Amino acid sequence: MSIDQIFVDQISDHIPALRRYARTLRRRPDQAEDLEQDCIERALSRFHLYEKGTNLRAWLFTIMRNIAITQSRREASQQRSALYYGPREPGVVGANQDIVVELNEIIALSRQLTGFERSVLQHMCLDDLGYDETARRIGKPIGTIKSRLSRARQRMRDAVASPQFDGAGTQHPATDSGGAAMQSAG
Repeated sequence: MSIDQIFVDQISDHIPALRRYARTLRRRPDQAEDLEQDCIERALSRFHLYEKGTNLRAWLFTIMRNIAITQSRREASQQRSALYYGPREPGVVGANQDIVVELNEIIALSRQLTGFERSVLQHMCLDDLGYDETARRIGKPIGTIKSRLSRARQRMRDAVASPQFDGAGTQHPATDSGGAAMQSAG
């Protein structure tokens, strides 16, 4: 697929407006420039998604806004991680026992998921892919990917919140006073 030169010229016409919008989304000039470049790169790599005759400026602004939101969410997640695990200084290795225990619990919980749900979790959470790329790799519609990811997350939350959860990721059946396993209503 080659990029139509007319399309490139049309994008070039909107660069000053994109630059101004990037500066409103990111106050630091270096971050604004990075956001502008990311937007143009994404527009050029996905030019086939643009519908001719529609508002190119609005399409570009939407791309930029979505990139800025994604970056902000990623930064917030990294900040929460730094608060939880502590800041990482060069040359300092923090204790990782808690992380290892937590990771083992997550691995044990993931074994309770279906193979398809584990695959979706791997692509979305470990490989850091988006819904569209995950759907393309797995060969399923995006709606199915969203549904399975939601179900997998909910099953893991339910398992952790369960009174039978022992911290090792395994569930033990609740027993009554006579020692017989209680039947689950769910």
